[in-house]
Amino acid sequence: MTRAEAEKIISLGDRVTFKRNFNELIGTRVSSSVLDDRSGIAAIIIALNELKDVKAKITALFSVQEESGLTGAKIGPYGKNVDEAIAIDVSFGYTPSCKKSDCGELGKGPMVGFSPLLNKEMSNSLCSVAEKYSIPYQKEIMGGGSTGTNADVITVSERGIKTALISIPEKYMHSPIEIVDTRDVEKTGHLIAYYIKERAGELNA
Repeated sequence: MTRAEAEKIISLGDRVTFKRNFNELIGTRVSSSVLDDRSGIAAIIIALNELKDVKAKITALFSVQEESGLTGAKIGPYGKNVDEAIAIDVSFGYTPSCKKSDCGELGKGPMVGFSPLLNKEMSNSLCSVAEKYSIPYQKEIMGGGSTGTNADVITVSERGIKTALISIPEKYMHSPIEIVDTRDVEKTGHLIAYYIKERAGELNA
């Protein structure tokens, strides 16, 4: 549209977004808008389907406004008596001109976060569970101040909650053509489920 055309139908303060799309690519990759964090929701649903018969209190939180202040995750854990939390998000999948050390790779499994903000015991346990059940995974070494995910506020909720982070590698984050590999989404769901199954008998859950 020209400026004159746009001014006829768009008012100051109106919200503008990209047209939504979904495309299947070669192999098991898909491209869509807001796979951050639709893919995380899909992984949680996969995990919950596998946890139907586990005798433990499992709380799933689908929170809002992660990109604008983590507001949903700030209040979500309160009153739930949470023993441990696992935040699910996406992280950067390698593309040309990026540093490989800063990225994961699509198709090589979920990325387990290691950060001063995260519980290292949980991160190590997630890696051990992945190895035990032959789930491919990648380690994501993160800086000190922030993981850029809901984990940042969950870990300091109430009296403090042990928190881990699993991320799905994604290309072209925050664009209308985000790309993930559905195998990574499925493996993320499996890793969550196996971890909880392993821990269910150990915690007062």
